[in-house]
Amino acid sequence: MQLSTVLIFGSLVLVGYVEANPHAKRLYDDLLANYNRLILPVANNSEKLTVKLGLKLSQLIDVDLKNQIMTTNVWIEQKWFDYKLKWKPEDYGGVDTLYVPSQHIWLPDIVLFNNADGKYEVTLMTKARLKYTGELIWKPPAIYKSSCKINVEWFPFDEQTCDMKFGSWTYDAFQLDLKHMDQLRGSNIVKMGIDLTEFYVSVEWDILAVPATRNEEYYTPQRYQEELNPALDENGNALESDAEDDLMEGESKSKLLTDITFYMTLRRKTLFYTVNLIIPCVGISFLTVLVFYLPSDSGEKVTLCISILLSLTVFFLLLAEIIPPTSLAVPLLGKYLLFTMILVTLSITVTVGVLNVHFRSPSTHRMSPWVRKVFIQIMPKILLMERPKYIPRYSAEPDNKLSVLEESCGSTTNTHRSTVSRRHSNKPNGHAGGLDLCKFEEHSGCDDLKDDCASHCHHHTLTRSTLSRDDIPSSNGIQLQQQSPFHSSNVTTLTTHHVHHHHHHHHHHHHSHYSPTSPPGGHSPVKHDDDDMSSQKSSEISDADGRKPTSQVAAALKGVEFIAQHIKKADKDREVIEDWKFIAMVLDRLFLWLFTLACVAGTGGIILRAPSLYDMRTAIDTEQSTISKYMH
Repeated sequence: MQLSTVLIFGSLVLVGYVEANPHAKRLYDDLLANYNRLILPVANNSEKLTVKLGLKLSQLIDVDLKNQIMTTNVWIEQKWFDYKLKWKPEDYGGVDTLYVPSQHIWLPDIVLFNNADGKYEVTLMTKARLKYTGELIWKPPAIYKSSCKINVEWFPFDEQTCDMKFGSWTYDAFQLDLKHMDQLRGSNIVKMGIDLTEFYVSVEWDILAVPATRNEEYYTPQRYQEELNPALDENGNALESDAEDDLMEGESKSKLLTDITFYMTLRRKTLFYTVNLIIPCVGISFLTVLVFYLPSDSGEKVTLCISILLSLTVFFLLLAEIIPPTSLAVPLLGKYLLFTMILVTLSITVTVGVLNVHFRSPSTHRMSPWVRKVFIQIMPKILLMERPKYIPRYSAEPDNKLSVLEESCGSTTNTHRSTVSRRHSNKPNGHAGGLDLCKFEEHSGCDDLKDDCASHCHHHTLTRSTLSRDDIPSSNGIQLQQQSPFHSSNVTTLTTHHVHHHHHHHHHHHHSHYSPTSPPGGHSPVKHDDDDMSSQKSSEISDADGRKPTSQVAAALKGVEFIAQHIKKADKDREVIEDWKFIAMVLDRLFLWLFTLACVAGTGGIILRAPSLYDMRTAIDTEQSTISKYMH
């Protein structure tokens, strides 16, 4: 019972469905029975068919800068009238609209002229909506790849204007009049030429404007141009042409072609390129400044410059993969990279020069007075540099170590010092004061300081005047007049043994070794040195019997003199070397400021010139699109 009920109900539904469309089927058969889809649907050959064209943008798929191709997903809206497809709705059960396959009716051959993919026309043949008035509306979807002239001058802060040119491939303006759907009478420009209501907002581009224009252009075939510009013979006479014989009856020599061009003004969203290209490039360019802050003694200044140069080369390779190989303009990022590369190259050149100055010495270069005045006296003040005072290894200033030791030795040494000073002051030609002796009593309080005080005596001046042998009580000692290389005095004492003084002994003991004594009533023969170290002669040393020192002692004295001269010259050379190093530091500081200013000025002068940075226009795609509002 239930099965029979289901079968009966299904039969009634099928009968009702078949009986519901008989009018549409009959209408379709009547309209297309004698219809020829190959003939232009005009009643009179002198008439022209008006076709209205519109474009609805669904998605901006890609803008390929390198290949200069724009890929879009669009709906092509076409509207025209076909007089052979009219009917009266009352004759067909009130049917006023009919959807017919586009393969069975005449279609305008609208193609994309600036196609870059080889597909000039619509590939998906959807059905067309036909009204009883004969009006046909066809909206096939299509994915087009159109050529777009890319301007890379301000990349990545660029703004591109791409166009899509549509027109009839077969018919001219006298046969098919192509117009925009929203075109007003007397105007060929439509401000909102592209419908953006169902546009998926692009993540890379903002759409600023979408105007459309209708263009008319006369086209003359090549074979008719020969008639307009006939060939000439050797004498300048026009050659006979049989072009007119080939003219077909009723064919015009020139055609009026119409097209509708849709323009899209695109502005790049710069966040991606700012984070991945601009900021790293700016950071690398400012690393150039740090080259001049790196000490020259590190030996890594040139290495840092070369590393920065290699990093810029990597960015150049990335840029070459993005932008088209055009010679019309240099992209903004390319200008900045080129500017930075020039700075790095200059920094390498300057760094080599600074290193050359840093490692100069008196044996290779002579410092000019103007160099010393400019780079040691003037420039450091301007650059706010303060140089620490150079202290040589052997200073002419008095040493405080001796006074500390003397205070530690107690009253015995002080008593002996005062005794010697009084004895020296009693001499007719003596000078009071200025005699420093490191001689210690064998006293329990200063035994541990003997070695330190004795070593200090080798670098301390005894007196500035000529001393008598009686002034200095000595035992197994040799007193020698010699110029000190480190002090302004002219007397140096060379001791061969430690000298011990006792208050109850005032005479000298003679040993088996040579020990000179002072002649009665006389002074030791002491020779004053000249200022020129090279003119010094060996000091004359003699005892009471007039004997000369041994050859070993004389050789030792010459060695001491040579060492003193060598150390003094080394100190002077070291001071000049430090001056050259300081000049190199001044040059580094100078170029540090210069390159910092150059980097800041170059960054601002190149990057901040991009017009899109100051473009405050609002993107119309976010305003017009209803899909983006739903997505937000």
